[in-house]
Amino acid sequence: MRDRRALPIASPARRLRFWRLGTLALGWLALTNASLRAEDWTTTDGKVYQGVTVVKTEPDAVTIIFKDGGALVPLAKLPADLQKRFNYDPAKAQAAANARAKAESDNAQVLLAEKKQAAKLNADKEAQTKAAEKEAKAHVNDALNPPSLPGASLNGSNGSKDDKPFEDRK
Repeated sequence: MRDRRALPIASPARRLRFWRLGTLALGWLALTNASLRAEDWTTTDGKVYQGVTVVKTEPDAVTIIFKDGGALVPLAKLPADLQKRFNYDPAKAQAAANARAKAESDNAQVLLAEKKQAAKLNADKEAQTKAAEKEAKAHVNDALNPPSLPGASLNGSNGSKDDKPFEDRK
């Protein structure tokens, strides 16, 4: 007979299952608690970010996800306590900002060159298509209207204006 006071998780398999369930529950609790503790940031220029989660930290900026979307916030615009948390150094930030601006400029030039090339390719393709259509129409017209030989006609006349159609001649 089984002891009624024994725990229902007495077998090793049940203990393992109970442990896994407990671990999942604690993990879920930790995640929900972390989302409840999300911060609200106000930049020095007055912009408010609610429910901030930091995604990436760089020497000059912080990439965040917040209630209304995502943003790249320059560290220079953050309050002093947040700047200290992210180890803000104005010299390193300026160098990183210059590097980012140069990379963005280079990318913009490459994109512009690619757009020009694509436009040229599209124009060339359109010109080829028009030429092919014109050639196809010429072939169709040639097939439907073959050149007539002098003195010959499909209706049996010799090509003069006063000739009557074959059926009308007697």
